[in-house]
Amino acid sequence: MILLQTPIYYIINGMNIINMKYTSHYYSAFSNHLKSVNRGRIIIFFLTCFLLLGGVGIRSSKAQESPIIADFEHFYEDFKLSNLSKLYWKLGILDINNETHINNFLFINECDIYRDYHNNEFEWRSILRKAQLSIKNNVDSFPTRFKFVQPLRMSVYDFKNKVYGIQDKFKIDGIRRFEVRSQNYNEQVCTQRQLRSIMGYPKSVVVEINQPFILENVPMSPVLAKSYADSKLAAFNELREIFKTRESMLSLRDAYLVMKVRFYSYRGDERVDYGQTSYVLNAILEGYEIYQDENLTRLLYFRNYLRDNKDKSIGDRLRREYEELNSGASL
Repeated sequence: MILLQTPIYYIINGMNIINMKYTSHYYSAFSNHLKSVNRGRIIIFFLTCFLLLGGVGIRSSKAQESPIIADFEHFYEDFKLSNLSKLYWKLGILDINNETHINNFLFINECDIYRDYHNNEFEWRSILRKAQLSIKNNVDSFPTRFKFVQPLRMSVYDFKNKVYGIQDKFKIDGIRRFEVRSQNYNEQVCTQRQLRSIMGYPKSVVVEINQPFILENVPMSPVLAKSYADSKLAAFNELREIFKTRESMLSLRDAYLVMKVRFYSYRGDERVDYGQTSYVLNAILEGYEIYQDENLTRLLYFRNYLRDNKDKSIGDRLRREYEELNSGASL
């Protein structure tokens, strides 16, 4: 061991200068201290580098896999007959003094009460009066915002424009009218033993939106597009080799368009669905979503027209445009 014979100066961690004359004892102790400090610094240095590099990787991975979340501020009802029955009242289509209209409203929404008391004319008369009063008191809160689903099928991804094309048969090219069936269209209601229409409450609606709707492709990042393609290839890979064709691959690229509308008026009746009467309802398209799966759990893209037009009331503006369009067509 080398013995230092002259004073030596050290600055340690920004502290004051230490001036001491070292003996072998002091040097050995101080040397051990420096080794300890250096080891600690090295460990901290590598830990810091690891966390920084690892953190970047983790954040990057999460960013790539982060799900798309739509930002609609309103709630949109499912296209079920029970919800539609309330919409019909809200739009003033039904008559509060028409017992059949009230009777059928209970038939759709209060099946247990209908089943238990409908055949007792005295009890039923009292129930109808209470139902009539309830509709009057609650009609203002009945829903006008609804969502309905239209099937789509993707074609191939455009890497240059970062969009997924939609197959020709599924493109929506300036359509304003959509015939939409209720989700429980093929289900019997309450005590029905067979499917039949319910007076005043059609199970399908002709939705006429305020402006032509065009959908020919879906904006999508390459990462999300690959995830979508891979999910559809899973089913394709299960096919026998003889059936693994380009046509079969494209046939498996299904997607689901959810249109979100707000109804504002009743236009009239129209016979559709094998002669059944449907209501034609005017609506404002407030936005739409496109999902990868039928259960609507994996969102690929959405458009919120209300958010896009915060500076102006889009509802009022589009309604005026729609009324002007109709008045011009009638001239």
